[in-house]
Amino acid sequence: RYLQPIGNPQNPIGFIEVARSPGIPGEAVDTLFAPFAIAALVATVLAAMLGLVLGRRLTAPVVGLTSSAVRMGTGDLGARAPAAGRDEIGELGRQFNAMAARLETTVDDLRQERDVLRRFIADASHELRTPVTALKTFNELLREDVGRSQIDDHTRADFLRESGQQIDRMEWIVENLLNLSRLEAGVAELRGEWTPLADLMARVAGRYERIAANAGNRLQRDVRLDGVESEIDPAIVEIAVGNIISNAVRYSGGKGEILLTGRLVVEPPTGGDEQPATAPASVTALLTIRDRGPGIDEDELPHIFDRFYRGRSAGAGGSGLGLAISR
Repeated sequence: RYLQPIGNPQNPIGFIEVARSPGIPGEAVDTLFAPFAIAALVATVLAAMLGLVLGRRLTAPVVGLTSSAVRMGTGDLGARAPAAGRDEIGELGRQFNAMAARLETTVDDLRQERDVLRRFIADASHELRTPVTALKTFNELLREDVGRSQIDDHTRADFLRESGQQIDRMEWIVENLLNLSRLEAGVAELRGEWTPLADLMARVAGRYERIAANAGNRLQRDVRLDGVESEIDPAIVEIAVGNIISNAVRYSGGKGEILLTGRLVVEPPTGGDEQPATAPASVTALLTIRDRGPGIDEDELPHIFDRFYRGRSAGAGGSGLGLAISR
């Protein structure tokens, strides 16, 4: 506060007072500053937290996609990206997953083909050793006899006939090993077509009737499947049935009848009282080959479908592939 006299300072006629106005606005500002500061700090913290949450929500799919890509890069072809959203990132994740699924399928197919090739090479090497050795022996004997005439024409003819049989055996082994490997790996192309079963069984039996007769057996048919068709691959089924008949002919040892039968087996629908009356029955075409061979010991039954397995009664015949292919 400042006072200035007007006129004679000893006897002023008045005073001019200069003073600061009351501090109401300042006091008000001082009073409100602390709450506003606290509110601003809280708002800043809340905004930061909300931004962090929203940022993570926005970047999580990208992070997941990146992680899936890294896992696939390290060989984990089963990695999949999160693709729950409906935005562009979600669509990107779905496209990534579709691509990953196709890649995984392709790689699995390639691995199966590789395993098929490895198994085929190993099995072929194992199974071809015997005919190759026989052919090598025949060839060496014939070469050593050139100019000596120590082997008569009858023996030479036997060598050539046996060599031809060994070549046929090699061809059969190679073809069936490859078919078996592809079937086991699930990469064989099976083409289903509606096939009359009676005609199929007649074709198969027709090929083996003379073979059975030459072995002293009689192949008979009792196939009651006229007019019955099934959606199958006829070539594959003919091979399967033919292998079983071939085994029956080989091991019956001229003991008589080999019977080929075909029946329809109709089973009523299951499900009890809750099953509707119009539910279809289960219909199965059952093909049976019966022979009078020595049979299979119980301890051998778990192994008869293994490739190259031959039971104790098999003798020297067969390659041990027929039942594996039929299965």
